[in-house]
Amino acid sequence: MTKTTKSNTAATAEAPLLTEEQVRAMSEKDYMNAAQMAFFKAKLQQLEKDLLKNAGETTEHLRETVLVPDPADRATIEEEHALELRTRDRERKLLKKVQQSIAAIDAGDYGWCEETGEPIGIPRLIARPTATLSLEAQQRRELKQKLYGDLIGRFGKLVKKSMRSRMLFFVQRWYSAHPPRCRLGQKLALELHCATTPTL
Repeated sequence: MTKTTKSNTAATAEAPLLTEEQVRAMSEKDYMNAAQMAFFKAKLQQLEKDLLKNAGETTEHLRETVLVPDPADRATIEEEHALELRTRDRERKLLKKVQQSIAAIDAGDYGWCEETGEPIGIPRLIARPTATLSLEAQQRRELKQKLYGDLIGRFGKLVKKSMRSRMLFFVQRWYSAHPPRCRLGQKLALELHCATTPTL
């Protein structure tokens, strides 16, 4: 399966949108054709609209706050606001991903893994329309993050983010200079080697 270029959007705008079942039923050779792109664009635009609506409601809700004299009630209201703001912060990050996905659809790059260039897959995109990695690439990334987290944890938990890449470099060098003698060490060294070796 090869990556297709952007199709004629005028023809897609006139055709009715596919349902989720129709998109799932399409064959692999139809992957990311104009109809599927239109389906995912509509889904992402609806998600974007919902996120913006939620953000507006939160703003209005925070403006309508009344001061109450009871400290317990005030603490409850403040806790509810903090929870709502945390939720909106997560939605703000999701909104950025949604907008990037819509831009990828417009560019004709949507549905293809950023790392490998392989198809992400219709079921994964339906479940998570903002996905940019195939399932296998995502699992490799999570393994790498877990592995690096375990290794960094051994050398100190107070590593600053700016020092993380330098620390990883020294961890890799240490493992290459000191071959592990136990099975756990050999397994970690093998995982580190696999995680840092670029795939072709």
